[in-house]
Amino acid sequence: MIRTRDVIAILDASSPHIFPFVDRARREGRYVVIAPRDVKSIIVTDTLVYASPISSHTLMKRANEGPSRLLRSEGLPGSDQESRE
Repeated sequence: MIRTRDVIAILDASSPHIFPFVDRARREGRYVVIAPRDVKSIIVTDTLVYASPISSHTLMKRANEGPSRLLRSEGLPGSDQESRE
């Protein structure tokens, strides 16, 4: 689960400007892939960088709804569907 209060940034995964940032997070072991085949957004927290199948637009709408979670716990660290690259 990623809580809204933990999010530093929500980025569009198609932006070429984020590739160096994502590459560095991957090398440092801080990159968590939630759905490897369908990455639409990058969620940055203080400790981890998540590759999400949910669009940045949808995540921003959820974040503006209140201090709840942005993503379900499925696919996040500690769940059965966790995937790291």
